[in-house]
Amino acid sequence: MRKKVRAEKQEDADNYNRSTKPQLTVTDRVVTLNANTQGAGDKGVTADMDIFVPANTALVITSSRGDVTVAGMAANVEVNHHRGEVSVNDQTETLS
Repeated sequence: MRKKVRAEKQEDADNYNRSTKPQLTVTDRVVTLNANTQGAGDKGVTADMDIFVPANTALVITSSRGDVTVAGMAANVEVNHHRGEVSVNDQTETLS
């Protein structure tokens, strides 16, 4: 994960960084990863994440902003995205 934190003072940037740690939860066979950039409220925090899973893993991706790229998957992929580009490459199953 690469994160950018924008603030006028280093102390504020450190606080925003601490309050925007990614959140990973596991329930049964579902893993949820939340970048948690909203943890600093309306402050300028962005995150780029590279996530690797086995090719036969079904994915459901929900994103509000930025770009989503999926490559090399052999299972179903569902992308719910609001602003930005979506690219799905080497997909052998249908895009939901």
